[in-house]
Amino acid sequence: MSLRLRMATPIPARLVLPGSLALVCALSGCSTIAGPASAPAGVPARDALFARDLYDQLAKQPGNLLFSPAALASGLALIGTGAHGGSAGEIADVLHVAPDTFATWRFDDADPPAVNVALSLWTSARAEIVPAFLDAARTRAAAGVETVDFTTPDVTRTRINAAVSTQTVGDIPALLDGPPDPQTALLLTAVLTFHGQWATPFRPGLTRQGDFNSPSGVVPMPIMNLESVLRYAETATAQVVELPYAGDDAMDVIVPFSPNGGLLGYINPPEGTPADPMQELAATEAELHRSGFAVFAGLANHYVGIHLPRMTIACHPDLRQPLHALGLDAVFDAQRADLSGIAAGHLWLGAIHHRATLTCDELGTTASAATGMEVPPASAPDADINATHPFILIVRNLRSGNILFIARVVDPSQGNP
Repeated sequence: MSLRLRMATPIPARLVLPGSLALVCALSGCSTIAGPASAPAGVPARDALFARDLYDQLAKQPGNLLFSPAALASGLALIGTGAHGGSAGEIADVLHVAPDTFATWRFDDADPPAVNVALSLWTSARAEIVPAFLDAARTRAAAGVETVDFTTPDVTRTRINAAVSTQTVGDIPALLDGPPDPQTALLLTAVLTFHGQWATPFRPGLTRQGDFNSPSGVVPMPIMNLESVLRYAETATAQVVELPYAGDDAMDVIVPFSPNGGLLGYINPPEGTPADPMQELAATEAELHRSGFAVFAGLANHYVGIHLPRMTIACHPDLRQPLHALGLDAVFDAQRADLSGIAAGHLWLGAIHHRATLTCDELGTTASAATGMEVPPASAPDADINATHPFILIVRNLRSGNILFIARVVDPSQGNP
């Protein structure tokens, strides 16, 4: 199986003439093999609380959801290195860090072995970019710096789109839908690539056509099937199973309890489970909020069966209002923003957009032997996880615990927004 995420996040900011600063993130194919390790149990990752808060806001929007807390946190942190006063405080509060953290932010913490982050600054020759900001971007974030002419916006858009397309191997062929503002001072792109190959892959021959119970009704979907020893737990509202990749990353499938699947699939059968799939999902989302996504401490090896849709979902949520609700206020205000550590003149944040695509199938991009414990086929699974109604996916790094991305799958047949 391969999992590919691609996302693009423009964060425009404007000068007095109005200009813009844009951040773009894209996830795509990039793999590596490394020895597994685990984050300390009970210790939240740096971006876990930010992930929880942003998920709470985005979950108010209907349908599928997909975003990368790690990519967004890295982008906001780089902007934070050039923010001062209340603007720096706002960004720090949203990320749940101290304002002085940006001076020592470890951008490689969001870059575990199977993930590669390529930051690029596209600067206008007319803009007075602060040298200290450029130095921090180059030395601490390993960002490339390119000078472009924003007064020829179509040419610049073509050049930036071509660069991002190359970095994502064509997964994001056109990052900028329209030409940038001719008064743009700086455009920041962060291309984050991820590719995970299952340590124990799904067998394509076991994929069967099945039904997914979406809020709009039953939709036919190809369902992948696997029985293996995997780390598994049952929370107050859901089943959680960890599907490891060949390196240091894993995907957690969080499936709300559902009486529709019967009670034989659980180690400890739930009581009083709501029958409506969205009520089930809401109860699980509430539990995730209370725990700060710390639902992994109870995972233990069990022989389980997992049934997961083969799917592609894509999302393009507007992040400005959700981030505003989390406390990014002054940075969006032309009169109060202080981003003077980035460029001379009056700079503030404009609209924020986020693009993401997730593809799940049985096969990885390279051949490798399956790893893990073998159990005789005659053994009955301890638990059965049927992801055939709305559920949540979390991809995280097992060493740091950082959350690379979160997906809420409401209808896997809806591939594009």
